[in-house]
Amino acid sequence: MLSKIRSNDILLIPNTINYTKLKPTAEEPYKETYKNVGYDITIVERCDNRTEDVTGDVNTFATGIVFTPPKHYHLEVMQHPSLWKTGYMFPGGPFILEPDSEEELLIPLYKFKEAEDIELPFRAAILVLRETEYIPVNNIVKKVDRNEMFNQSSGSGNRSYAYGGNEPSRGGSKKPASQPFKKTRGGSNMF
Repeated sequence: MLSKIRSNDILLIPNTINYTKLKPTAEEPYKETYKNVGYDITIVERCDNRTEDVTGDVNTFATGIVFTPPKHYHLEVMQHPSLWKTGYMFPGGPFILEPDSEEELLIPLYKFKEAEDIELPFRAAILVLRETEYIPVNNIVKKVDRNEMFNQSSGSGNRSYAYGGNEPSRGGSKKPASQPFKKTRGGSNMF
């Protein structure tokens, strides 16, 4: 059985997607079948007190739900596969719901043609769980030739050039151009 923990007075269950309903009209996320990758998300009301949608513009809809992914995961929100049939689409493709977000999930929809407004509640999106990788960003100050960067030997600090025999080694001598490859024990040529 999963253990339960408390965070900010909200009951969280590890290794699950936790959610909190903010509105009584909010609908639980669900899967059509257990084999589905994502959970269907239902929009329940229009934002900004609108009563109708504007064609050729982005209309924002509320789900009435806050989501919390498991540790080391984030959520990706994608448009439902049949959304385009209604004359709506996501304005910029899928978007990320940050792991530490405590905001209600709002779904922006672009109405691209004259059509009936969406009747609410409506399944407009799919929520997919993704593993998060935190990778540092490296600022390279000097422009480096990619071939040179990948051909540097690791650990010793000496440069080993794959070909181009005219590059100087640490000793100052030049590799003769007539020997572009180095012989290995097995007799095959190697870069």
